[in-house]
Amino acid sequence: MLQKKDYIKYLLSPPFDYTCTNLADHKPNLYHDSVSGFLRRERFTPS
Repeated sequence: MLQKKDYIKYLLSPPFDYTCTNLADHKPNLYHDSVSGFLRRERFTPS
């Protein structure tokens, strides 16, 4: 299960290629569909 803090760390680390597939490729036991579902469920607001 992807957590919001893990997604934020992912966005802050690589300089390019922010895709569900790329994130899933770099996290063990995480799949593209899991990332897509996470992004559909979560609500992000500006700080």
